[in-house]
Amino acid sequence: MPSDTRLFDDAQAARRATGTFAARLAQVPEISRFVEAFCAAHDAGREDTLRMTLVVEELVANTIAHGHRGECDAPIVVSLHATAEGIELHYEDTAPGFDLAAALDEACAPLDDRQLAVRPVGGLGLRLIAQYAEGVRHVYEHGRNRVSLRLRRPA
Repeated sequence: MPSDTRLFDDAQAARRATGTFAARLAQVPEISRFVEAFCAAHDAGREDTLRMTLVVEELVANTIAHGHRGECDAPIVVSLHATAEGIELHYEDTAPGFDLAAALDEACAPLDDRQLAVRPVGGLGLRLIAQYAEGVRHVYEHGRNRVSLRLRRPA
């Protein structure tokens, strides 16, 4: 599936962009460029751009690895919206239902030293998303995971 990206023309829609990409690892660089270009066009700072790119890359990697259990041509839709409060992300995939908002709550539970000692390498993507995102909402409807979040501003 070729990627499809659209930037809108009118003043209201100019603060929004949507891209549709195949659930393939080879698409990650293109998805990252899409996010970076949007952030640059809306004067997001370098740190905000890097955080949003990381969040989107983690969501894509999780969709491919855990949702679809491998690469496929199923669509991933990434929509960005620049607001006065920052950048909002709306992410959609067709993988089986996975409540990201609930998983983030679990992922953020404190780990004690014993848990850290036996923790496998990796698996920190949800913790990173939780650190960088706020207002996370998830709904699974019509065979689609729909996640919305806002980029957390550094304290």
